[in-house]
Amino acid sequence: MPEHKITLEHEFLASPEQVFDYFADHEKFGRLWPAKIRRIKTGESEPNGIGSVREIRVGPVRLEETIVSFRRPELLEYRVTRGGPLKNHLGHIEFHRSDSGGTRIFYTIEYDGRFPLVGGLIGKQLRRDWTQGVSRVEQELAPLASS
Repeated sequence: MPEHKITLEHEFLASPEQVFDYFADHEKFGRLWPAKIRRIKTGESEPNGIGSVREIRVGPVRLEETIVSFRRPELLEYRVTRGGPLKNHLGHIEFHRSDSGGTRIFYTIEYDGRFPLVGGLIGKQLRRDWTQGVSRVEQELAPLASS
């Protein structure tokens, strides 16, 4: 069992289908985080689906994440498969229709640090970045929610 687990939640006004499509798009997903993200391998049945790989660059750090679960519009999961300061990393994102008709996101990130103290520091940074990134994504999804 991984040493660290972060749980993030947020409610968007847009539908689960719209929010899922946004999060499934590797380049758009990158707007949540202060990183450069691009797809480097196309998925088996969809460009950003199972088997697709995205490259993430944060300063000098480079890592790759591979999509391991893709169930539209309910679930996305990815693993870090190369690089970075983490190991045993799994990102799990669930999309649920909220009572208001929008989407409630439940996002967990589990991982171990490759070096002492790294895991805790990265956890704090991920929470801070999530708060800022979600605000940007809300602005981009707002026009979809009203349509």
